[in-house]
Amino acid sequence: MGRFIKKSKGVWLLVVVITFFGCEDDDDANLPQVLASFAQTINEDTGRVSFLNLSENADRYTWDFGDGTTSTEINPIKTFPTGSYTVVLTAKNTAGAENTFEDDIFINIPLPITLPVSFDDTNVDYEVSTFGGAAFAIVENPDPTGANPDVSNVGEITNSGAVFEGFFFSLGDPIDLTEQKSVKALFWSDTPIDVLLKLEDGTGPDVETTASHGGTGWEEIYFTFNSSDGFSRFTMFVDGPGTAAGTFYVDDIEQVSGMVADPCTPETSQSLDASDFNLTFQTDPTASISSFDAGLSWVDNPDFDNNVNKSCKVGQIDRSGAALFANNQIDFTTKFDFNANAGFKLKVWSPNVGTNVLVKLEDKTNNMINVEVGAVTSIASGWEELTFNFASSESGKYDKIILFFELNTNTTETYFIDDFRLFSSGGGGGCPAPPAGELLSNGGFEANGGDGVCWQLNAGGTNIPTVTNTDANTGTYSVKITTGPVPNHVPNIKMERFAPSVAGSKTIEVSFKYKITTAFVDGSILQVLAFSESSGGAVPHDLGNAADTGTIGGWLTYSQTFVTDAAVDEGLSLLIQATCGGAATCAGEVFIDDVVAKEL
Repeated sequence: MGRFIKKSKGVWLLVVVITFFGCEDDDDANLPQVLASFAQTINEDTGRVSFLNLSENADRYTWDFGDGTTSTEINPIKTFPTGSYTVVLTAKNTAGAENTFEDDIFINIPLPITLPVSFDDTNVDYEVSTFGGAAFAIVENPDPTGANPDVSNVGEITNSGAVFEGFFFSLGDPIDLTEQKSVKALFWSDTPIDVLLKLEDGTGPDVETTASHGGTGWEEIYFTFNSSDGFSRFTMFVDGPGTAAGTFYVDDIEQVSGMVADPCTPETSQSLDASDFNLTFQTDPTASISSFDAGLSWVDNPDFDNNVNKSCKVGQIDRSGAALFANNQIDFTTKFDFNANAGFKLKVWSPNVGTNVLVKLEDKTNNMINVEVGAVTSIASGWEELTFNFASSESGKYDKIILFFELNTNTTETYFIDDFRLFSSGGGGGCPAPPAGELLSNGGFEANGGDGVCWQLNAGGTNIPTVTNTDANTGTYSVKITTGPVPNHVPNIKMERFAPSVAGSKTIEVSFKYKITTAFVDGSILQVLAFSESSGGAVPHDLGNAADTGTIGGWLTYSQTFVTDAAVDEGLSLLIQATCGGAATCAGEVFIDDVVAKEL
């Protein structure tokens, strides 16, 4: 009996096991299969995505949004920043079945308008509103020349002719005028016109200012404000209170670095005639100027924040080091008159002190008939005006100008020129003759009503020396020179290539009277340099500094001697400059009068 029970028990256990495994196989075949799926709707303005769960036979869900975040909601809503994301949904049921589904989503939230504005960013929502009859559109640059040579998008403004019509846009980030006081823009017009910029919706009262456009196509214009507030609306009027109709263009609107950026001054006239030659670069003159290894291009003034040359447009000369005689030439239909004119003035920007600049005049039908006058730059990386005097006896001979930089050298360099013009001394014939026994003309600054004829008055920064009648040792006039911290640190007066008959190895005495009105302190000095000039270059002679520059009031005497170089076939030059050091507190102001140079 006991053996039967055991056997029965063993049989029963076998049946149970077989039955269990048999049931499991049947359940797998009949379990509901999970199918994961989803769809989504995207708000392109905000990046907000609403997910719609389309999964089948599932009751548990895990979302991986591809940015490190997850969710177990059935239909989650999530806001994404701009970018691309792979979203993965894992769906499961209670029986243990699961499935995954993934999809890539792309978010591109339009950015608000902020400065700088170029109209080229496809991510920016350039939502521009117009008023008063004006129309605005974003178009391809119709005139890729001048200050805006790029083929890119620009803003097109069409005026209907109404008063105070314009456009505005709101800024994502306000314009903050706490430190940056100016807004610069490229603007196109084919007629001179004023443009009004108004800043609104600010932390203080609305502000507005006007910039003048010269009407020469693309120009840089500047708007400088006297405010320290922030503003969220940018409003522009072309010919604000006027009724000018037409189409205009704007591009590259940005704030300018620094406290205040002075705007450049558009040119108003230009002449390439010998009677009134005045090359201002108002329009592109390069078709009328031949370049020989000295490429000339019409460009924006790279340095207009000064008192010497605030012009908007200048000429750029790229001198080739492979050419000893690199030059630019201009032909004229008539010859120059040096009875009515004293010579030429030329504004030059050179990266180096001591750059040799030569003006050569020729008869274009016979180059053996020629004359040349040179000058040397006295400052680095700044504008100065050079003077090239021609005697009245040279009148009626020449109808070609040849301009050389660093003649007979292998120099590779970039220079800028502007305002190359004839000038009159008032009485014709250039400088007056030196006094008997002296070598230098107009040392008392009295000639032609005290206009400084014969002398260059070079800013060497932003303080330009002035001929003044407020004080003088003798006569009526003297020159006042004021120095200060950079960039006002090297103003100077200079006379070039006087005494052409002086011989080599001769002792020359230079003297003048000076009166200190602001003591020279903290590294500032009154420095004197002479140069022996020759076709081979200039040899400098350091004549030291004025000894007493701390005593204010009373005329003092400076006197030093030097020996001319053996080669001095182009005469002498004299430079007197007030130089400041690097200290922010350096200063000095002096009157100069009765400058004398004579051979001992």
